[in-house]
Order: sequence, then C-alpha cells, then structure tokens
Amino acid sequence: MKTLLLAVLFLASPLGTEDYKLVRDPSFGGKNLMLLHEFPAKKAATMWRIDDAEVEEVKTDSGEVLRTGSYMFDLSVEGDSDPRSKRLVWLPAGSAIISIEFRKETQPFKTIPRIAGSYELLHGGEERWVTLDHAALADVHLWEQEDLKEGGFELQGGVRAVQLLKVMLKDGAMDVDEVHLRAAGSDELISSWASSGGLGYRVHEFRLTDVESEGLVAVLELDEGPDIVVENLPMGTKAKAAKSGELRKAKLKLESHVVTVTEVHAKGSGDYDLIRGCRWVSSSGKDLGIHPNFHYGGGDKTVTVSCLAPTELPRGAKLQLGILVGAGWETISFLYENLKAPK
Repeated sequence: MKTLLLAVLFLASPLGTEDYKLVRDPSFGGKNLMLLHEFPAKKAATMWRIDDAEVEEVKTDSGEVLRTGSYMFDLSVEGDSDPRSKRLVWLPAGSAIISIEFRKETQPFKTIPRIAGSYELLHGGEERWVTLDHAALADVHLWEQEDLKEGGFELQGGVRAVQLLKVMLKDGAMDVDEVHLRAAGSDELISSWASSGGLGYRVHEFRLTDVESEGLVAVLELDEGPDIVVENLPMGTKAKAAKSGELRKAKLKLESHVVTVTEVHAKGSGDYDLIRGCRWVSSSGKDLGIHPNFHYGGGDKTVTVSCLAPTELPRGAKLQLGILVGAGWETISFLYENLKAPK
C-alpha cells in the first residue's frame, strides 16, 4: 500500500500542514511524473517566490535515476497556465500551485521507493504600490515616498529622455525568429530591448544609447534559411520602409523610425522582501493592463530599477513601482514513499 507523508513546516510561527494539500496522488499523468502542491484561496493571493529548492536523487526499483523536468518547483498563480490541465487554461483567482516534475522512465519499474525534498516559500506580506513621476525630465534626487521608507528603501532616481529605434516587420513577420542590430562594419549583435506584436506584424525596440546612431544594420534570423541583412535603416521620426532586395525576395516588409520616450530610473539600497515590478494605472488607480518595459537587478541589499514609458499612454496614466513588505520564508519538506508504477 502506498504511503504518503507531507512535511512539517519550520518557522517561529509556522503554517499548519492543513494549509497545503496534494492536488492528486503522484502519478504519470501523461509523459512525466507530476507532483502538485495546491494552496487554498486564503493563502494563494500571497504566494510570491520559491528558493533553495532541492530534491534527493530519485530512483525506481529498477535502478533508473529519474531526471527532473521543465516544471521543477514552478510556482503558478492567478493568470498563469494551469499545470493540472493538458489544455491551455489559466488559473483562476484564489489559486496557487507548485509543480514538481520528473521525466518519464525509460525502463520498466514497479515502484519508486522514495521521493524527498524541500523548498523555501516566500509568502504573506502586503503589496505597496508607489506612484512615481514619469512625464517631466528630472535630475537624480532622493525618492522620499513613505511606502518606500516603510519598505526599507533608500533610492536615488530621476527621469531621462531615451531614444528608441522601432523596427516593424510586416507580412512575413512570423517567419522571423529574432531581429538584431549592429553598426556598419561591426560583427557585434545588439538584441532588442523589448518586442511586441499582433496578427501579421512584430515590433522590436532598440535603445540607441546601446548602439551607434548612424549606419545601422538589421540582421533578421529566420526560422528556416540564412539570415537577412538590411543596411542603412531609416532613422527619421516618421516610419519609412527599408529598401532591400533580400526583403523583397523573402516577401517581408520592414519599417523603422526613431522615437523619444521618458525613462524612470533609480539605484540604491533596500531591506525588501521582493520587488513586484512596475505597472501603469489610470488617474483613478485602475491597472491599465499595459505590459511595462521594466528592468531591475541587484542583490539582497542593493537594487537598480528602470522603466521606459510606452510611446502611447492614456491621458492621466501613472507609473507605479510595487514592493512587498512583511512577507516571510517557510521551509516546506516533503516525502513520498512506495509510489506505484502506472498500469
């Protein structure tokens, strides 16, 4: 008979084991062995990050070592794809699932004697969204918002103008795997800062602070066939089509132009639990659903952050930086014994 043990949690004020449950018994639901830990709605909204995840070597009774899969300790929350479904289904509100995956065996077996491991889960706390000025250029200065202080941040930041080269592919855009820039006479490829698109077109944005501003060359990597090289890209403020025999032969259209946008940037220190990212909200504070061009880095105590404004924003739109305050780490250990092979 298969036995199943789910771990004790270790913290000063630990959650009870009733706060976690196994969605279903570990089994080969398709190609791979998938273990799913589900959190109830009261906890799911405050699940943030997994760290220090590890699992002991897993062997079948035939002696085969099972390799880990692509969803090893993957945290899925509201808006992510549902790992319980074979179809593309989104997790609803109040859902959080941790997926632990092993690749399907290559040798017949009857049981897996033991699967054991642990992970650190960051949960709880409160999100604070700090509104940042973005419209007017500003020299670097101390950000003194109260929410930042409560989050343990000391950031020096400002607003600067950034020039972007926007490269739009039309018609055969789906045949292009990637677009790079390089200066004329150089072999160094520069990848796009951001990309977006829709039906039949794709837009790649390049920061002109990262590359030369004249004589730029676009290198289009195709899904199949050799790269397409487009020289002397149009660099005006209005979109203009590039002239290229290679583009015509591939039945591709490429337009480019330069735009100037503002970028909020800062660096400093912070005793923070997690940076939640940036978002654009309306004048009333409603999330506009705009995917922000946002980057951050740093370590436990240092942080750098930047966010480019889109070329088109609704009137009154505001930029907010999200930080997490008051969260805590829990150690979750698990042990599964005598797992039966699927019939």
